[in-house]
Amino acid sequence: MKTTDWWKYDHNTMVSEGFPGMFDNIVEGDLVALYVTVDGVRNYNTTIGGTASAVRVTAYVAEVFGSSD
Repeated sequence: MKTTDWWKYDHNTMVSEGFPGMFDNIVEGDLVALYVTVDGVRNYNTTIGGTASAVRVTAYVAEVFGSSD
């Protein structure tokens, strides 16, 4: 879904670093563009006894372009 100036995804997504330390300078509130490869899906149990799925991706480029604060 496109909002005014950023994308909000309606799906859980699990992101792994493509290179060690590439997320070290990203902090809560940063707006980040990620260039990723899709690795598949991860199914997991929730704390309330259900199950959920998340898209698994590996990021190779992470660009901070603003802040939500």
